[in-house]
Amino acid sequence: IIVCWNEVPESADLNRMILGKATKLESQFRITYNMILNLLRTQGEFRVEDMIKRSFSEFSSQRLLPEQQQLLTKAREQLDKVDAISCIFGDPDIQNYYPLHARSVELEARLQLTILSSRSGQQALTLGRVVIVHSQEFPNLLGVILRGDPAKQYQVFVLAPEYNSSKPVAVRMPLLSRAVSGKLIDIPLASIARICKQKLKVDLSRFFDDRGRPVNDKIAKNTLSQQLVALLDEFPYGPGEIDQQRELKLMDLDFVEQYSQFRQLQAQMSQSKCSSCPKLSEQYEQMDHQQKLIDTVSSLAFALSEENLQLMPEFQQRLTVLERLQYISPDKTVLIKGRVAREINTCSSELIACELVFENVLTHLHPAEIIALMSCLVFQEKSTVEPQLTGPLEQAKDHMIAIATGLANLQYECGLPISVKEFLKNINLGLAEAVYEWARQMVFECFSFCCASTHARTRAHANARP
Repeated sequence: IIVCWNEVPESADLNRMILGKATKLESQFRITYNMILNLLRTQGEFRVEDMIKRSFSEFSSQRLLPEQQQLLTKAREQLDKVDAISCIFGDPDIQNYYPLHARSVELEARLQLTILSSRSGQQALTLGRVVIVHSQEFPNLLGVILRGDPAKQYQVFVLAPEYNSSKPVAVRMPLLSRAVSGKLIDIPLASIARICKQKLKVDLSRFFDDRGRPVNDKIAKNTLSQQLVALLDEFPYGPGEIDQQRELKLMDLDFVEQYSQFRQLQAQMSQSKCSSCPKLSEQYEQMDHQQKLIDTVSSLAFALSEENLQLMPEFQQRLTVLERLQYISPDKTVLIKGRVAREINTCSSELIACELVFENVLTHLHPAEIIALMSCLVFQEKSTVEPQLTGPLEQAKDHMIAIATGLANLQYECGLPISVKEFLKNINLGLAEAVYEWARQMVFECFSFCCASTHARTRAHANARP
């Protein structure tokens, strides 16, 4: 609804108001050191975390809390119903074996991506090359390359058991899937999980005719299936991968390091009693289901915790700054410097003002000079002219800039995105000269002339810019 009190707006204005992009609402809530110190002094009656929760930036996440709480309760109930894993060899070791295998699969996927992206890796996928295929449709199968194109698809003969198509297998089992017969499948290059070092003799003419159409030669399929079954009996976890350094010539430093880690994981897995357990695949799937529930519970618990608040990292970083400056103790008790800083409300930086006091910068200054120096933390107008200051006031200004530089570096070290240049903008000397003369009780006529002169120099300096 657009209320027109007088004339109806132009059509372009109406179009912009109705169809234009709406102004995005953004939270203006900011955490300050003064706020932290004041709330820490309340001794838990009202915390900074409570302030953050009530800010507009947390509105959307706080609105989802009831739903997330229900999901967390449901996930915990499901986790409690999971049966304990029993081992035929005594104490179950699947809890140790599972992360090793999961990490091994992750590393092998990275290595395989590098191999398949290389020219030598694609050249190795020739007729008769033994490979391990893994996808949701064809999980962890042993096969042999018949033909293919890296840019398109490969035709692979695999030992494939009959899976229920309505239940895709998302977990890559440690043991390869077994079958008594094989079939021909088409897969993309990304579905090749391992290039093995073995090659089998295959007569391609017994699988495809002259026009490239598949031929149903049962004798050839049975012969090839028997060869794959023999490999599977010898290597339940699949034949070893092709030598990357000697045969594929992959010598990249990152690749070699990841391959070394992969080999170490393989060695640790082979030493586990799970490696010889006939129920490994069944227990691995059970452990994977349990681990997913644990991850879901952890994720939801974190989403409901105060650590998930958007401004919580900045709050922790500012607490670190205050602790290193000795404004608060390690147990979050406000110390004497913090009590002084919490009383400073009108300055652009309470840290600079407090450090000026505790480093005795103001001790040897005249009261008028103190007022002029402190005006640098209050004045916000733009000014490009250097004021004419007294000698002690000039030294105090340099000392204040050094303090501000140290504070900026400290905050940056603690993780806050604050640069020295940006933090020095808290110091503005534009009014220092006029404040100094006013504090010395200069007569109003002379004081007005001083302010006018400062303003004139500022305008002249601005007009002189190219």
